[in-house]
Amino acid sequence: RLDEASLDEMLAEPARGQFSSRSLAMACEQTPNPAQELLELLRDVVRQDRLDARSARLIGRCRVASVPAAQLAAEAGIETQSLRRQRQRAEARFAAAVAEVA
Repeated sequence: RLDEASLDEMLAEPARGQFSSRSLAMACEQTPNPAQELLELLRDVVRQDRLDARSARLIGRCRVASVPAAQLAAEAGIETQSLRRQRQRAEARFAAAVAEVA
């Protein structure tokens, strides 16, 4: 999210639609990306005891870090399809927890 100073600085720049690299960098730095938002939601849901940390890590490693399911399954010593089902159940619990708060 842009803070007011960054927004004011961007709006004060030339009207031809070009922004300085400094103001663009500030905007990007302060604008949370979807991965950050997901991780923050996961952290909050775990802190509220609505999802266990293991499930949150599984979601984060799959959806944010893009670790292949086959690799995670091998690490856990289970079949890939089993891991996918675990992730789907974890995501369903996560979605329900987020919906309860909203």
